[in-house]
Amino acid sequence: MEHAIARAPSERVNVRSSIPFFLLQLLPLLAFVTGVTTTALVLLAVTFFGRMFFITAGYHRYFAHRSYKLRRSAHRDCARLGRGVQRGGAPSRGSA
Repeated sequence: MEHAIARAPSERVNVRSSIPFFLLQLLPLLAFVTGVTTTALVLLAVTFFGRMFFITAGYHRYFAHRSYKLRRSAHRDCARLGRGVQRGGAPSRGSA
C-alpha cells in the first residue's frame, strides 16, 4: 500500500544536479577534521545572534507589527541590515 504522489517528470528531483547541494550540506562535518578555534566559535555566535536580532527585532517586528517608533536614520539602518541578512550578505550602500 504505497502512498507516493505521482509527479510529472518536470517536478521530480534531479538527483544528478542535486549532488553539489547534498555535498554542501556535509561541509560542516569538516570541522571535526580541521578543528575549531575559539575565535571561530566566537565569530559564529556573534554573527548568528546579530543576524537573528536584526531579522526578528529589527526587520520583522518593526515592519510587520510597527511595535515601536524609530527615528528616520534608525528606520533606514534597520531596513538595510534586515535586508542584508535576508540576502545572505553584507548590505551595500544603495540597498535601502
